[in-house]
Amino acid sequence: MFFKRRLLKKESELYRGLYCFGKLILKKKISLNNKDQVSILKFRKTQKMAWFSNANPDLALTFQKSDVTLLNKKHTKREMLISLDSEDLAIKTIAFLENNFDLEYNVYSPDFS
Repeated sequence: MFFKRRLLKKESELYRGLYCFGKLILKKKISLNNKDQVSILKFRKTQKMAWFSNANPDLALTFQKSDVTLLNKKHTKREMLISLDSEDLAIKTIAFLENNFDLEYNVYSPDFS
């Protein structure tokens, strides 16, 4: 509600920032060593309700998330940057990363050979 996570660029470095009411309160540097590709991973997530009734004792809410993820060349190591509710926001985030950093968008396809 009050807190939001966003990516930011400061002096050619990538940071994950935590904002409260639009003000940056915490930032963490993200290392781009051996990570030259970025991808969107889509997940279906479930959240259990805190209450229950006799009629429906196992009530859960299902929703979609798009995780913007850093990958190495073989896609065997990944690091989630940010989890977003909308795929449109994930595409805008990918464009930001491609324009400001030396990252390339690829579909996630691990090569274990």
